[in-house]
Amino acid sequence: GERVMALLQGGGYGEYAVADAALVMTVPESLHMEEAACIPEALFTAWWNFFGLMHLKRDEFALIHGGTSGVGHLALQAMSALGYRVLATAGSDRKVKAAAGFGAYAAFSYKDTDLAAKVRDATDGAGISALLDMSAGAHIAADLEMMAPDGRIAHLSAGGGGTLGVPLKPLMAKRISITGSLLRPLALTRKSEIAAMIKRDVMPLFYGRVRPKIAAAFALEDAADAHREMEKGSHIGKILLQVSAS
Repeated sequence: GERVMALLQGGGYGEYAVADAALVMTVPESLHMEEAACIPEALFTAWWNFFGLMHLKRDEFALIHGGTSGVGHLALQAMSALGYRVLATAGSDRKVKAAAGFGAYAAFSYKDTDLAAKVRDATDGAGISALLDMSAGAHIAADLEMMAPDGRIAHLSAGGGGTLGVPLKPLMAKRISITGSLLRPLALTRKSEIAAMIKRDVMPLFYGRVRPKIAAAFALEDAADAHREMEKGSHIGKILLQVSAS
C-alpha cells in the first residue's frame, strides 16, 4: 500500500493511529519510514509558528533557539533551502557547528554573554523579526535586545508551567509581540492550511535538500529510556521510537 505519514492528535505510541485525511502526506520515495516518522510534528510546528502565527516574510530574519532540536534541525534545512535567512542558537560547540551544517544563516551558543550583539551584527543591524523559542524564555532580555522593530516571539515550551518575566521598556520601544501556541488544540482548518503549504513547498525538498537526522532509536517498550535520553538534552536531531510491525 501507499506509504504515508500524518500529524496526529495523540496516540503516536500505538501500532495503529487515527489521523484526519487532510493531515496525511505521502512519504517521499527518497526517505525510509523511520525518517518519515521524524517529519510531520516537526514541520507542522515550524510552519505554523513561523508562517501561520508570526507571518514571517522572505526579507526578514528569523531565529530558532534550539537549532539542533527535532523541530529546529528540520526547520533550518527546509527554510534555508527555500531562501529564508534563519539564525540559530544551541548549547554546545558541537551543536552550534551542527546548526550551521543544517543551513543556519549564522549559529551561536545561547550561553554567549554577547549573544544579542552578535546576532545584530550577523543581520547587519536589522535584528530578528520572528523568533521561535523552545527555552521557556530563558534568554528573554537578550531576545528583546536582538529583535527588530515590530518583531514577533513565539514560545513552544512553557518550561513546566513557569512564568515569563519580560522587561517592558525594550518591548514597548520596539513594539515586540510575544505569543506562543500548542499544536494539538489548533483548529483543523488551520492545520489543513499548514498541511497544504507543506505539501506544496516543503515535500519536494526531501528529494535531496532536506533529510531528518535520527539521533537515536529505541524499541517502543523502551520508551522511558528514550524520554530519559531526550531529557539529557545532548542529542542532535530526532529520537525515534520503533513500533513492531508484527
